[in-house]
Amino acid sequence: NAIETNKFLRFTRDDELYPLYVIALNTGCRRGELAALKWHQILFDGNLLEISATRDRFGRKETTKNGKNRFIGMNSIVSMTLLNLFKKRTSDDYVFVHADDSTLRVNHLYRYFKKAQIDTGLENIITFHNLRDTYASHYMMNGGNIYELQKILGHSSISMTQIYAHLSPKHLL
Repeated sequence: NAIETNKFLRFTRDDELYPLYVIALNTGCRRGELAALKWHQILFDGNLLEISATRDRFGRKETTKNGKNRFIGMNSIVSMTLLNLFKKRTSDDYVFVHADDSTLRVNHLYRYFKKAQIDTGLENIITFHNLRDTYASHYMMNGGNIYELQKILGHSSISMTQIYAHLSPKHLL
């Protein structure tokens, strides 16, 4: 729900993971892909993110879910958010870390996300995966191509992408 998502983002501006939420919503990246993102994978000159690894509770894997690397274009929000993080970074390793520079525990991200929503007072709790779903829907409602969306999301089949690419009833009207 766009209203709930916008409310969540407004109220979490001071949350240390706010940049992660913004990037997720504006790229469609999976939680583990963002947790694995390192500074050398951000190509500011080309306005691209290189997605080539993932992290889960067992650690970093040098492959994506479907085994294929991909590049995702950065919109101005993503670019500005990452540039601000880049200026504040204290390490050349992971992009998203805690305020004390400790590595994010990927399997705890959903807890942080849910707690931030409860603190925000959202009536309908959303999952981190809903950010990916919202990205896909907005991409399509803004004239995106289903085949391009498939590449951006890293799906191996178009049928999987179609699940994500639903349009809002308001848009259909």
